[in-house]
Parts: sequence; C-alpha cells; structure tokens
Amino acid sequence: MSGLPSIPFGRTGLVVSRLAFGGASLAGATDADADRLVATALEEGVTLFDAAQCYGRAEEHLGRALAGCRSEVTLVTKCGHHEVLADGSWRSLDIGAADIDAALRRLRTDHIDAMLLHSYDPDPSRLERAFDVLRAARTAGKVCSIGYSGDNEGAKLAFSTPDLDVLELSLSVADQANVLALLPIAEARGIAVMTKRSLANAAWRHLGRPEDTWRDAHDAPYVRRLRAMGCSAAIAPDGLGWDESALRFVFQSAGVHAAIIGASDPDKLRRNAENARRLAGLPVDADAYAAWRRRFSEAEARVGETWRALN
Repeated sequence: MSGLPSIPFGRTGLVVSRLAFGGASLAGATDADADRLVATALEEGVTLFDAAQCYGRAEEHLGRALAGCRSEVTLVTKCGHHEVLADGSWRSLDIGAADIDAALRRLRTDHIDAMLLHSYDPDPSRLERAFDVLRAARTAGKVCSIGYSGDNEGAKLAFSTPDLDVLELSLSVADQANVLALLPIAEARGIAVMTKRSLANAAWRHLGRPEDTWRDAHDAPYVRRLRAMGCSAAIAPDGLGWDESALRFVFQSAGVHAAIIGASDPDKLRRNAENARRLAGLPVDADAYAAWRRRFSEAEARVGETWRALN
C-alpha cells in the first residue's frame, strides 16, 4: 500500500486515512469493476470505507473485496431506508436488529466499526428509538461505534445523543453551511467527522454549459451555487485545479477527519489519492480558506438566500 496521511478518528480509538472510499459508486458496479476500484483504493493507502444499506450492492462488493484484509481497514456503513409519501416528502422506515445483521452478512464481518443512521427523520422519539437499536447492537459487539449521516435539523437533533461517535455531513466549496452549523460542535465533543460530496459532485464541469444540459442533474443545485459564486469551469478561483482546490478546502476545515471521495474510475481515484497525500498534511492557508468562505457568503447575499446543506 502507498501511504496516505492518517488521523485518529475522533474518540473511536481508530486511526484512519484522511481519504475515504465512497461506496455509493459501487451501487451498480459489476463484481470485476468493484474489485478493481477497491484494489486501487487499497494500493493507494485508503483504510476507511463508507457504504450504506441503500447503496445497491455496495456492502456486498466491499465485503467480498475486503475479505482478505478486514483487520487492516475501517468499515462505516449506514442503515435506514425511506418511503415516499403522497405529498412527495420522505419518511424514514423504522430500523431493527435485522438491519444490523443483514449488513454484517453483506460485509462478511463479525463487527461494523461504525453504524450510522442514514438521514433519519428529525423526530425526537423516532430518532431515539433508532439509536436504541444501534446501542443494542453495540452492546452485543456487532457495532463498535454509532453515529448519524445527514445535515440540518436531523443532524442537530442527533447531537442530543450523548454517545454519538461519528458524524457524516455535507461539506464542499459549494456547500459550506456546516462550517458553522455542525463542525464546531463536533470538534468540541471529539466526534469523528466524515464529509460527503467533498468535491461537490464535480459540479464545476457544467459551468458555462446551457442549463438545459444539466438542470435535471443530481448536482444542479451545486452548479447554480458555483455560478452565483462567479466560478468558471476552467480553473478554481484560487488558481488551482478544481479537484485540488476543493479537496484542500475540506481538509482545512477545522474538525474534519476524513473526506469521502466517490470513485467510478481507478485513474481518478489515484489522482484524488495523490492530491490527498500532498494536501492533507499542509498547514492551513488562512487567506485561501477565507477567500472561499467570503465568496460563498457574498453569493448568498446576492441571491438573497441562506444556502442550507444539501443532504
């Protein structure tokens, strides 16, 4: 394995790579493609792998591909499906011990390093019942740490759980709400933080293109934000390549332990790992970081909207 910068993972007792592999990219992958991607991640020194119950075959792929090195990696996964209501809103389905056991089978392991509730409804009683399921699994030795993946009201409510160990939240140059909303609380409590959508889904690639070519894309809100921030596709405002600038912003956000990077192409995964090796250990560039923060807040003011984290 090539070395990647590592860090103590909050109060979990684990040490993980600053770059995490995002299992969502394995949802529809073939066995061969999944094995190739995971092998590339391991070669590059990734030791932290993130998945979820609703990521298609991601857990199954990781379980197979990591079977020979389970003791060398940290597995984080998420549970909690949703149903769509008549008004188009989502409601979390209750979880139970069966969800934990199914994840263990798919991941081919006797324990999960951290199990997170996946964007669970911000309803205090339902959230507490779900955390009770995770606590029971922890007591049984099936789960080592518990946490929450999500943003806004749900994540703030999750902080009421005193034994919250891990938080997975949205953070990128185009999604900065959590710099103030969640990161300071997590850092003060020693909670391990993983960032999702760390590269804003590479939304900058749409800048300068007609809106009808991307308006229905999953990352359309990020494109609109970057456009409002005066960004262009060619290069990031600080003069760096986009991938490098975006990853540096995440690593230099106080309280962040690991950045999750989606990967559907081994070469892109290698480039992100190389960026991580170069950037993760650098001292904070206060001026560059402040410039990104200012560009974000000034764009919010121009459009007359407070940009919430995109869950």
